Amino acid sequence: DMAKELVGVIIDKYPVNVYWENEYNGEGQEPDCFSMDGKVGTRSSEGKHYPCNSCPMNEFGTGRNGGKACQNKHRLFILQEGALFPLQLTIPPTSKRNLSDYIAKRIVAKGLKSTDVVTKITLKKTKNNGGIEYSQVQFALVGILPQPAREAFAQYAARIRPQTRKMALDDVAPADAEAQPADGFGF
Repeated sequence: DMAKELVGVIIDKYPVNVYWENEYNGEGQEPDCFSMDGKVGTRSSEGKHYPCNSCPMNEFGTGRNGGKACQNKHRLFILQEGALFPLQLTIPPTSKRNLSDYIAKRIVAKGLKSTDVVTKITLKKTKNNGGIEYSQVQFALVGILPQPAREAFAQYAARIRPQTRKMALDDVAPADAEAQPADGFGF
């Protein structure tokens, strides 16, 4: 099924970092290093922890086309109307600024939290400097929830966050929201 947009309440959001030493081949291989908080990475082969901010693979110029070898993504969990559980969406590095701007300018600047508002998420076709087309995630504020609903969503988010923060990194391959066709999300 294809959805033109996702509309719901952002229940949880957090950064994840993933690094593959060899180019990802689409066969579900685990990353060589990953971070579930965007701050501390774990080398899969060693089980040792390293700070992401001082990792050489987290520097521009280490990846393809001058980017970072370590992919800095963001996970969102959106609870849609009528659903019992939130939908998980991984935001690629090329859309991280859109998410940050939306949260800072449209939500936090109004003294709100992501659980206080209804958000619409769409995809927009764009091109990189090399002329390659890709989809960029866009965010829009649909409305502010009434106080009783805000409290209910905040409580729901507090209860479910321990589970969303432990979810496996099975969705962090390069084939995420960036690779979706610009006319909709595939499910």
